[in-house]
Amino acid sequence: MTIEAQLPEPQAGMVINYEYLWARQNNKGWRRAEKMRPCVILAVVEGNDDKTVYVSPITHTPPFHPEESIELSAQTNLRLGLDRPGNECVRWLMVNEVNKFTWPGSLVRTVPYSEPRTYVYGVLPECVLKLAREKLKEFSAQKALSFVFRAANAPRMQRHHAPRNRWSQSCGR
Repeated sequence: MTIEAQLPEPQAGMVINYEYLWARQNNKGWRRAEKMRPCVILAVVEGNDDKTVYVSPITHTPPFHPEESIELSAQTNLRLGLDRPGNECVRWLMVNEVNKFTWPGSLVRTVPYSEPRTYVYGVLPECVLKLAREKLKEFSAQKALSFVFRAANAPRMQRHHAPRNRWSQSCGR
């Protein structure tokens, strides 16, 4: 029997499973993401009745411009459950763009194959979160930070195939 996961209060540093829409996709008119991916909550802003959350994606695709990302250590990837021993991938936290949405929104989902069910992979090391926020501020100051605003009722992606086992995914190495 699977017990339904409780959605936690958002906190900076949490790595969540989120339907991230890349800025380049948004600029082409896309309203749905291609897939769910781990994303880091970089900031939470308390409103009168809600919380606005800013997230950046984690990807295994090498960045075109390395300065737009932070390479995550193999130890961090293993601890978060993004990799398993013997199948490690290099992963990057992209810090040149963010999705902004009202928590919880319809685009936060449970982590695949998690038992017990959870919405959170884990928490990023404090030193990595600090570096990510510094880089985010730099991109913002240079007017080079891309924002995608996701509405609370944003359309969800449609699954067109059976879900893959998360450990069967190749990282191109």
